[in-house]
Amino acid sequence: MFRDSPALPFGLDWATRAERAGATVHSLREESSFAFRLLLVLGFAGLTGLSAQIVLPLPFTPVPVTGQVLGVLVSAAVLGRWLGPASQVAYVGLGAVGVPWFAPASAAHPFTVGGWSAIVGATGGYLLGFIVAAAVIGGLLDRVVRQHTFAANLSVLLIGVAVIYAMGSFGLALALHTGLEATLLYGVLPFLPGDVLKSVLGACVMVGTVPRFAGRSSGSAVPAATGGRELRTVDYLVVAALLAGLWLLLPAVAASSLATATIQLYYFLAVAVASAAVVLSLGLRFLLRNEARRTRNRSAAS
Repeated sequence: MFRDSPALPFGLDWATRAERAGATVHSLREESSFAFRLLLVLGFAGLTGLSAQIVLPLPFTPVPVTGQVLGVLVSAAVLGRWLGPASQVAYVGLGAVGVPWFAPASAAHPFTVGGWSAIVGATGGYLLGFIVAAAVIGGLLDRVVRQHTFAANLSVLLIGVAVIYAMGSFGLALALHTGLEATLLYGVLPFLPGDVLKSVLGACVMVGTVPRFAGRSSGSAVPAATGGRELRTVDYLVVAALLAGLWLLLPAVAASSLATATIQLYYFLAVAVASAAVVLSLGLRFLLRNEARRTRNRSAAS
């Protein structure tokens, strides 16, 4: 099972190790036995369930802020177009039959929510959206994206987030009998800043770690060259445009007749925190890349 996995020798900089680790994971997911693939599916289902316990309840909506969207993005990006959605089918299916790993109503009571009622409730559309989003992300990364640049990876992750929003808000509207404005205000806007941050972080990690062939080793998938480890000017412009879009939504939120002072304050703080976190993460990545480059130059000189 491990015979073709690239080694990770000591002495390599972190970027090279990340690239080889990505190739190792890809090799394992494509060439390992059925039993090992099943372990991968269950493991990433557990990762999503664990991330669902990171909860920030909001007083104005029944849908809490959780970490499970990040679990979905990671599962889809790592496991691909088949095992990625399979992990979310396992997460939703096992949760529906009683495994208590859905997001709890309160952060003080983790691992207490499971059962079919969560599927047919206000958050059921989001849970089902996880499955479809994982399939879309995995399919695009494996078979469509030819060059895995930061902007390409970010676009794919954001498409997956949009799928979750579409299905989640539809389910929320059915459960609460809300109109379009209320549905967007309670089911999309509160989570947009955090999910943009999660997508940016995911795209940063993915740059330089996607194998040259993103699909199966049989060659049925589109050859995909790694986009390189460096972020380009266009990548920073894409992030700047996303952050600007978040800030430009502030007047629209304030103008809504349904937006209470609590909702407006929360959205402002969420956008501010997400913007600062994005800038800090990109700055940290830039510093780490420079340090890795200097390390390689010193090693080459010696």
